[in-house]
Amino acid sequence: MNHKNKVEMETKNRKKSSVGRSIGLYNDVMVGIEDSPARKEPDNNKQKDKNIPSDLYPTGENIFNSNHLRINKEKKYYYVRVKTEENKDKESPISKYKESPISNFIVVPLYTTVRQNGKQVYMLKLISNNQTKVVEFDGETLAIQTAFKKHCMNNGRFNWYGKQTNLDSLINMILTSPMKELEFIPYMGWNEKEGIWIYPSHAYYRDKVVLADEDGIIAVKGKNFKVDVDKDDEYRIHPHIDTTPSKEDLVTYFKCLKLLYGQYSNLAFGYIAGTMNVDAIVKETDYFPFLYLYAKHGQGKSTAVKEYTKMAGINVSLNTPPSLDSLRKGMSRKSSMPFVVDEAENKNENSKGIDFFKACSDSLKNNVYMRQDFIRGHKDESAIIRFPVKATLMLSGEVLTSVPSIIQRSVLFDASKINFNEEAIRKVKALKEVPYWVGQYLMRTSYRWKHNFLRLYHEILDYFSSRGWGNIHIRIRSHYAMFLASAFAAFAQLNDFLEDEIFFSDPEERKEIYQFVYQEMKETQQLTIEDHPAMDFLRKIGLLAKKDQLQNNSDYKCVKEDGSTYLYLAPSNIYEAYNMSERIPFYPSSNKVVKDLQTYSFFIKKVKHRIGASNPTAWLIQLSDPGNPESIKDGIVHPELPDTMIYFYK
Repeated sequence: MNHKNKVEMETKNRKKSSVGRSIGLYNDVMVGIEDSPARKEPDNNKQKDKNIPSDLYPTGENIFNSNHLRINKEKKYYYVRVKTEENKDKESPISKYKESPISNFIVVPLYTTVRQNGKQVYMLKLISNNQTKVVEFDGETLAIQTAFKKHCMNNGRFNWYGKQTNLDSLINMILTSPMKELEFIPYMGWNEKEGIWIYPSHAYYRDKVVLADEDGIIAVKGKNFKVDVDKDDEYRIHPHIDTTPSKEDLVTYFKCLKLLYGQYSNLAFGYIAGTMNVDAIVKETDYFPFLYLYAKHGQGKSTAVKEYTKMAGINVSLNTPPSLDSLRKGMSRKSSMPFVVDEAENKNENSKGIDFFKACSDSLKNNVYMRQDFIRGHKDESAIIRFPVKATLMLSGEVLTSVPSIIQRSVLFDASKINFNEEAIRKVKALKEVPYWVGQYLMRTSYRWKHNFLRLYHEILDYFSSRGWGNIHIRIRSHYAMFLASAFAAFAQLNDFLEDEIFFSDPEERKEIYQFVYQEMKETQQLTIEDHPAMDFLRKIGLLAKKDQLQNNSDYKCVKEDGSTYLYLAPSNIYEAYNMSERIPFYPSSNKVVKDLQTYSFFIKKVKHRIGASNPTAWLIQLSDPGNPESIKDGIVHPELPDTMIYFYK
């Protein structure tokens, strides 16, 4: 068989092989060395040096026959030829040579790529008699023989003791090799640009499953990817599951979850499904809420967190809350995956939870919730470091936080209401692979069901309005609608898989969860209203109106339009009276007050309006209940306002 045919056959076989592309490439190198023209050396030298085939090394340069680099493929090392001692000083037309090794390994070039910092790097497989490893080299490390030697030895028992000229020949071989382009992805999970779910061990492209090779390379869509994240013992990716659960197992699993967690099971599942769809959701809403589980120790909240995060394909270890730096890194390296903060607020002497909210409250509100990049300074004053917010946030703590802004941005899960049904617990444990399969199936098919979210989201919001639930803050209604829409869309996809309308096919079942959600929304709003400093501010200025320290038609004005009662407040006058009455005012200015008030539905707008002799930019507030405006005559104000605001009604 001639050289060309043999190379073609080996290449063909390599493509069919399941061993891996890198081994196949190494075989091509070896075939080329074996079948190239023989070296002109004495027969007693059994090691035969060969040329590299021109199709593998396009320059066709006789690299391994140079004076600077030759290869011993059997013993796997590079060498140079030196004259034997007995012929060293003799003049002879035929000189005798021996091998002088300059390494204990050989190199197979695999991939080339450009790092985020713009540096060109090369992925090379180092092969010795007892070790094989893929090692990354940047240009500087590869170019200088001392740096090259150190890097080889840092990555294993690979020793290079050649000179710079020998290394230059090796570099020439590497640069003329047909290396494939490799793209590093600095996070795991959903990659919107490529439309794939990618993890260190596997990837999902639509319905396809692609496993990483022995070097961690994933070949999909005609490209080569490697997930470049630090090993994370707290977030271990579960291997892909090939075995499909039975219909009975799927139905039993979700029934058991509902027995244990009630309707919270559907909200938690909606959070996981929404997390998979967070990019599309944020395009519609500009924000994504937290899921917040709270209950005393031993109530089962940690077990619930671990069970639902399995549907994101991960095994989570729950540790103390992260620092701000760890939060930034964690949220940017897990795309469309949950980032869990356990013990978020325990309120005991040993807890770091209170410090977590104190240190990270602004970041949670402005970055995580609003999906805005974290920004950190750089040692170069002209540069900044950005951490994109890719994950969603799951909070867990022994008590509910006292920070109203966190409550308002969360869907709450009261874990004290968990039902410890022993039979359900036993079955869930027995079906331990089912949640992983569910999550992996929803990832693989997300392109089929995620478009249903927007339709369901708007349908649910319209349903809330049709039921007269407009008294609930729009942000809170939006949060619960997101999770319900995500749950319904994901369950519909599972129904499609089962070819049966199993989940939420009964209209009464939906009415049941809607009624549950309404009660939850009311409780969330009540917690927000009672605790928020803005509510305390309104409560106190209402008492100032009662004491006539705020005067009608001077500091405020009450008007009736279209059956509803509205209140105009003169900001400077109102704040001055508040500031005088407080020993330590919470708000330093009226501007700070209005920023908080604007988040509530009773706040209409800021508008120029004459109040007595002045014409300030007043705060316009709806004082009466929009559902029953006439009830203000009975002392009932807007449901989001403190009761003391009735004293402005004259």
